[in-house]
Amino acid sequence: MATSVVKGLVAGVLIAAAGTAAAPARALAEPEVPTPTFVPAPSDHQPGSSEYVPPSDNQPRPAAVVDTLPGFITMDRTGTSSFAGMQLGFVKIDDTSLSDGFLMRINPYGQYMFPNRQVGVFGQLSLAHAFDFTGADATGFGNIEMGGLYLPMSDSRLILRASLALPTSSSDDLGDVFSNLFTQYERLTDVVLVAPEYTTLRLSASTVQQMDAFFLRADGGFDLVFSKPGTADGAAWAFFRANVAGGIRTDAVDFALELVNIAALGGDNLDGITERFQHTAAIGARTRGEDQFHLGMVFPLDENTRGELWILSLGYMRAFN
Repeated sequence: MATSVVKGLVAGVLIAAAGTAAAPARALAEPEVPTPTFVPAPSDHQPGSSEYVPPSDNQPRPAAVVDTLPGFITMDRTGTSSFAGMQLGFVKIDDTSLSDGFLMRINPYGQYMFPNRQVGVFGQLSLAHAFDFTGADATGFGNIEMGGLYLPMSDSRLILRASLALPTSSSDDLGDVFSNLFTQYERLTDVVLVAPEYTTLRLSASTVQQMDAFFLRADGGFDLVFSKPGTADGAAWAFFRANVAGGIRTDAVDFALELVNIAALGGDNLDGITERFQHTAAIGARTRGEDQFHLGMVFPLDENTRGELWILSLGYMRAFN
């Protein structure tokens, strides 16, 4: 009987041990990772990428940064990007009060660069108006200019331009002619664009250099007169222009000093070399970015105009990449 009891105890211990060993095994095997649901990759997913984040309409998208070369009031405007703008000049004659009258110059202009970013076209036209409060207002149209530019180095180190100025300037009314003549000093470099009945080929080269916050622009060129009215037989047949400007760029605004020099070549109705040269200086500020506003003053430097004309220049330009 004792033997039977011992055998029963041994069998019970073995059964309990077997049950205890089996329980942990079942507990470890019970948790199962659910089979992931397959989601097809989007069409624009790149193989090999470690993560895909679907686009969200609520996420802000980076805006395109538009910036151009420094702009100027009196210098050539050709550059490396496309733009369209309007320059407004207000001219006060020193010995005439504003209550008696003043003059205004309106100058729309634009440039378009082709996709290769090396060739472009440009154009401009000016309109001058004399506000005479005695009732003798006058409006003069300028010569329209159209041309092209080429960037042989694909940047601003060298800008070549050629254009044709067509004879659209007012010539019949004396008041219209004088409106053009008094306002030409805002952009003396474009003096041939106010000459009545002149057809002119314009050739020039420019360079724009940027050194950290500082910049420099230089223009040089010839305006070759193809045709002019018979009353201007003794006038110059060509003009040479040499301009230079420098300034500083900040994060928001460009500040510039400009000097324009133009010389009349040939002709016999200019008495002495001093009458063949004309000069203006300008100081201005221009905002940077896509929408550019400028404000500046232009000062004629020659003896017969210095201190006689006061010129304020305002403008807006829309820049494109």
